[in-house]
Amino acid sequence: MLWRGRVRVEGRHGSYFTMASDIMRLASGFYQERFERFIRKPYEWDRIAFVAGCVVGLPLIAVPLVLAAVHFVVEERFNQSLLFDLVRRPASARLPQHAEAA
Repeated sequence: MLWRGRVRVEGRHGSYFTMASDIMRLASGFYQERFERFIRKPYEWDRIAFVAGCVVGLPLIAVPLVLAAVHFVVEERFNQSLLFDLVRRPASARLPQHAEAA
């Protein structure tokens, strides 16, 4: 089907904002769960230590956000390069003769 050109591309494209939203929802759910556990039993040392670690580590949420941005920049550059390569050398010019007859 691909060789005959009967292929459809469907679905929505992801974006940086979609991925960033997922990262923030995951992190906020994690923090919410841990703080709720802390509120139920605030006197347990491991929960106190975990909340302290969460507060200190909060700025580290920026790391996956930056990595997501880098991912989308690299992906865009790859797609541009691939597009230029495909335009410069179309796939139909590289197909074997027996495949074109089918």
